[in-house]
Parts: sequence; C-alpha cells; structure tokens
Amino acid sequence: MIYNIVLISIGLICSIILFYRFPFLKRKEKSSKLLVSVVIPARNEAKTLPFLLSDLQKCITDIHEIICVNDGSTDNTKEVINEYGFSLVDVKDKPEKWMGKSWACQKGASVATGDIILFLDADVRLNKQGLNKLVSEYEDSKKAISVQPYHKMEKAYEKLSFIFNIVQVGGNGTSCAIKNGTAGLFGPVILINRKEYISIGGHSGAKDVILEDLAIGQVLNARGLGYELFLGGEDISFRMYSQGIKQIIEGWTKNYAAGAAMARADIFIMTFLWISALCSTAFNFISSLFSTDLIKLIVFSSFYVLWVIELTRISKKVGNYNILNAVLYPGYMIFFLTIFFISVLKKLLKIKVSWKGRKI
Repeated sequence: MIYNIVLISIGLICSIILFYRFPFLKRKEKSSKLLVSVVIPARNEAKTLPFLLSDLQKCITDIHEIICVNDGSTDNTKEVINEYGFSLVDVKDKPEKWMGKSWACQKGASVATGDIILFLDADVRLNKQGLNKLVSEYEDSKKAISVQPYHKMEKAYEKLSFIFNIVQVGGNGTSCAIKNGTAGLFGPVILINRKEYISIGGHSGAKDVILEDLAIGQVLNARGLGYELFLGGEDISFRMYSQGIKQIIEGWTKNYAAGAAMARADIFIMTFLWISALCSTAFNFISSLFSTDLIKLIVFSSFYVLWVIELTRISKKVGNYNILNAVLYPGYMIFFLTIFFISVLKKLLKIKVSWKGRKI
C-alpha cells in the first residue's frame, strides 16, 4: 500500500506541474492593418464546413481572403465551398510522399496573398473576437500563433476523448509550470507570417509526417523563429469527432503514438507518472470497495476524491466536461490506454491507419 500511496502522491504533484497555467488569448482593443488570408484544408467535410464558413462570413470585414482547399473529397465538400462563394483550390493528384493535409495546406498557401496566413481545420468554430485576438497576439509577439480549440461535445460518446484532450494539452507542454519549450504547434489553428512560412518551405518539412503541426513547430524552433501556444476558451472551439465512435477510434489511433514520441523528456516522464497514478488510484479504490480493510478504503477513497477534483479543474479548461466525467475517469482511462497501445503497435509494425478514406 505504501508504494501506491507514494506513486499517487507523486502523480498529484506532477498534475499540478503539468497543468499549472492555462494560457488563453487576451482581449485587446486595437485594430490591425495586416491582411489575413484564411486557408481551410477540407476532405469530406460537407457536414462540418458550413459552420466554420458561416462564422467567417460574420468576420469578413477583417479578412483579406478565404481559401478553401478541397482535398480529394468524395462527398459534397466542393459544392458546399462553391455555395458560399469563397476561393476554391481543388486538389486531385497528391504527390505520393505527401500527407493529404500537409499538401492541401501547401497548395492553399501557395495562392494566398495576405500578410499572414491563418490555417483552420474545417471543424473549428471562431467568432470575431477570436479572430481579433489571434491577430493581436501575433502583432505583439511577431511569432507564429497556434491555438488548441475548446472541445464542445454534444453526444455522450464524444466524452470518450476526456483523457485524450487533457493529455493533449499537458503532453505538449502548453500548461506546464516549467517553461522549457513545447512539442510543437496545435494543428486546428495556426497563424503565421506568409513570408516566414515560405522561408521555412511551408509544409514541406512536414510532408510525410502524420502530426504535421508538431513537425512545423520543430522547424520554427530550429530556425530560431519560435511560436506561442494558447487555449481557445470561449472564442475558438471545435467539435472533433461528431460522426460516431469509429471516427474517434480512427482519429486518436493515428495521432497518439507519434505524438508521444515527440514529447519533451521531462513532460513524457511526468505524463507517464500522472497516468500511472490515475490508474493506481482507480484500481485500489475499486478493489477497496470489496475489501474489509477500512484503512485502505479511507485512504484510496480520499485519493479518488482528490483526483476527481483535480480532473474537474483541468477538464473544464479544455472542453465542456463536468464533475460526472471526472468521476467516471476509470472508464475513460481504459479507452485511452486501449487506443494508445493499438496506436503504438501499429506504429511499431508500420501498419497504416485509416482516416477519411485514406490509408496513412
């Protein structure tokens, strides 16, 4: 029991360090003369794209141009883009060594004429304040700005992303108390100077990488350009996997093993201890319910309550989670570990994963 108490205590300390700060975009009252080119890579996004395009229509006075890249969609994505009347880049023949999203971003950026390029995933939602905050942060730092959107979920199965969403922020180093660099950018929202983007070769440095956002961040750091990371909060959100459990499984399977391999060493160790402590707490708490050992029940019940409080604190910053989701974390952890091990196995055996009708 002593071993588990020590492990759980270390895990709680790691949790405080990993999730110490939550950097949100700040509200700033100033106008900008920078021309913003929005580039949206879209593959089979006919159901989600209209929400983003409608949002952008409301911000149209602050946007120089909106470029939608139809990445070989097999649904009505192209028709949706034409319906809104924005610029269309139709990508049909992707080079063999390029990942679809990276190539779509590269092609979209190649026709952009603004001062800065804002890459947005098709499932992102943002309001006028969100756009203004992004540009203001860029003007202040003169560095690329990337945002992890607030995860808005509507159905119960979407809450299976509970542990994933938390680890995504902590594992990148965004919320860590130790400011010693992060793993890379967040893919859904990237704002970058167009000339700077061209100078690093655009997405070519990430052409064959599944997690192109992390790779581009590493290129920016290698060139001494740097970047700033933020959380979306009330202004920038997304609904990640709205098409069912299969989409959640495919989406997280393609990401997680690769992401873990690119994490900072200290972040990786603390995240490992954090997960281990959560697992130990859940296992010992549940087993103590069937034990006659009253001390064990009191100890691990107390730890379980502490973790519920801690997970509630963190999860509310990254998505519309609540205390019930924190209480149910053992179930979410089983799902997380299952997907993670499948992802690792596929990476080790070089088995391609399916995503939006492509093998990657």
